[in-house]
Amino acid sequence: MMKIAAAIVTLCLFVSGCTTPASQAVAPATLDQQAKSFVLRSDAGTVYLYQGIQKRMPTLWQSAEAPLVQPADYFVNGQLIGGLNHNQYFALSLPPGEYQFTWKGRWDGATMSAPFNLSVAAGSRHFLRSIFDSAGSEMLGLLGGLTFRYYLEPAPGTGQQDVAARTLVQSNVFMFAGSGATSFHPPSANPASPSTTSTRATEPIADRLAKLKMLYDRKLISEQEYLEKRRQILDGL
Repeated sequence: MMKIAAAIVTLCLFVSGCTTPASQAVAPATLDQQAKSFVLRSDAGTVYLYQGIQKRMPTLWQSAEAPLVQPADYFVNGQLIGGLNHNQYFALSLPPGEYQFTWKGRWDGATMSAPFNLSVAAGSRHFLRSIFDSAGSEMLGLLGGLTFRYYLEPAPGTGQQDVAARTLVQSNVFMFAGSGATSFHPPSANPASPSTTSTRATEPIADRLAKLKMLYDRKLISEQEYLEKRRQILDGL
């Protein structure tokens, strides 16, 4: 029975209709090209995230590894940053610090992966791929029960090649800043554009400070950005 259950889950990963595809916005082609130039930034680290492989028990009809083709959602420090299909990737420009990465497949029965803790330094570059390991269940069968494993691992020397074959999509939280950009976050977290400045100028100070604090608490802006913007708001009193 357990072998049958494992086979059903494995089959579901390769049958259309078992999952809902990710629908992240595709990044501009110029940004995709910059991300694939793999240039290091002096003020941030870059983390590339993408769908990895499914590990399974080798048999006469299947190999030990296969591409993980079904979509999954990705999280940084417990916050959802968006979903990926098998032919897409995230490139995240992250301020130096400690980060925890997890993912969860969109197929029925999938659970949150084990966390992957990563120390990101300025000028660093990391390639992380998701892994779904069903080999244990297939090997243990009736004795071991279902022992699916979900985790992330550093790409084994193939990171640049893997990314080059995929398309960059935009994260809900962090984004790839590019070689000339200064912000690591989506446009919604940036200072107001000229078209919205007059509207914000008439917004109550307390409301502006509350919204700014919310962005900081959600890690959408850095502490330096928060303090600078807060000072600008208070200077307007």
